[in-house]
Amino acid sequence: GYYLAEGGLKQCNKHKAVSFYFGGHEHNTIALEAYEYCKKIGLNPSHKLRIKNDETRLVGESDIYVYLVKDLWFTDWCITNGGSGCRDHKISEEVMSWPLYLKEELIRGYFRGDGHLNLKTQQIIGASVAKVLVYQLKIILAQLGIFSSIYKMKRQNPKWSTCYQLISN
Repeated sequence: GYYLAEGGLKQCNKHKAVSFYFGGHEHNTIALEAYEYCKKIGLNPSHKLRIKNDETRLVGESDIYVYLVKDLWFTDWCITNGGSGCRDHKISEEVMSWPLYLKEELIRGYFRGDGHLNLKTQQIIGASVAKVLVYQLKIILAQLGIFSSIYKMKRQNPKWSTCYQLISN
């Protein structure tokens, strides 16, 4: 779930590595949880701090924490089962066939990264530029008994990718 929400690939010397980008406000929450999870499954993530850039300023983030995982098997697994970048993130057939308790964990990780709970309306809201991923998440939510709708969001800047919002009913 974290990879689908916050993950991507980065070239590291001659190898590709998985990186997770979290907002500075997430450092002691999901960023730390993702870091601990990587260690738990035998990965050795490095921790780097990158100062905010123009893109992150637009969404009001402070610092971005990057956890870089160079283990080849993990990188291959993420690409095979989740796509290689934010625009082409998708869930593989293997993961779509997981039992519900694993899909629930996937959903939990995804929404911790790219979603939130609207306390006023009690709706779960997530967003992604990966259209296929949003439709797959909708299917998994329905399997979990949570029904939702998908909305194509208006781009505020023509240079930005189209974003799809998933809102529980």
